[in-house]
Amino acid sequence: MTCGKILVCIHGAYCDGQLFAYLASKISSKGFRVYAIDLLGHGKSDGVRGDTHFDNSLVSINEVIQALKNETQNQKLRVEEGNGTHINNKPNGSMDNNNTGKNKVFILGHSLGCTFVLWYVRRFKSSIDGIILMAPYLRIPTIKKRSDVEPGSLSFLYLFLRRQLAPKKIMAFIDVVPKLQKIGGEEISLLLRHRRDNFRYTIRFIVDIVGLRNNKVQEVLKIDLPVLILHGKRDRLVYPQVSQTLFNMIESQKKGIKLFDCDHWFYHCVFYPELVQMLSYQSNESDRNMIVQTITDWINLLSPQPRFFY
Repeated sequence: MTCGKILVCIHGAYCDGQLFAYLASKISSKGFRVYAIDLLGHGKSDGVRGDTHFDNSLVSINEVIQALKNETQNQKLRVEEGNGTHINNKPNGSMDNNNTGKNKVFILGHSLGCTFVLWYVRRFKSSIDGIILMAPYLRIPTIKKRSDVEPGSLSFLYLFLRRQLAPKKIMAFIDVVPKLQKIGGEEISLLLRHRRDNFRYTIRFIVDIVGLRNNKVQEVLKIDLPVLILHGKRDRLVYPQVSQTLFNMIESQKKGIKLFDCDHWFYHCVFYPELVQMLSYQSNESDRNMIVQTITDWINLLSPQPRFFY
């Protein structure tokens, strides 16, 4: 009896599941199946644009993961209209074509997506076989500043008060974090030019999820699952110190961390391929492959192929 290896990817703020198109194509070519989910209110998913309901999003993720976990050789995941799940099809020669047992499912989050991943694992722990956190945007109590772009305490207090009066008011994310456009470089400029709608959020989302949910880090780190943390040494949107401190705080005995000489987008391994082509500089393919190889090697180490003796 064999089982397939599946990776489910969760995007962060002002993005959607297509962010993982390159990563998914490369990892699926190595025999994995990769699914990237649009969070509620993002991309093709149901929900009010920019007003993601956090708990409902966790339930939605779980619906997809449960279907994947129990899928057998003669079944295919049925993606309901509105789920916004992007599927990267298995290439020829994929190693899980003869799947007859329960699949092993790993969940990957990028940036704010790591907040959803960690709270998902806290609620649905038994559904997952391992966790990958890429540049996790989490508020660590011992780190006073975790980013070059996040607003100060007074700005957040102002937003918190406005949230009480007009929680569904839509704001441009770039107005809340005005430093984002300058510090975010070409990538953020391209996102604003070509995916501007992704930057519009309700005050409730900004306060409840960006501000408060990832502030309760102590509640989600009692993890006994395998965890891999990846971060870029040149990341200014989320400092690498966040990952280094987070690694020490996680209780799991099966944990690893690796820092790369890159920024928030991991050599554009995690970015929209059509926008990468517009950048004035191109990442080295060998660097991008290094990210892919790190992820696949780690998953393979946790789920080795069975050996047969005659």
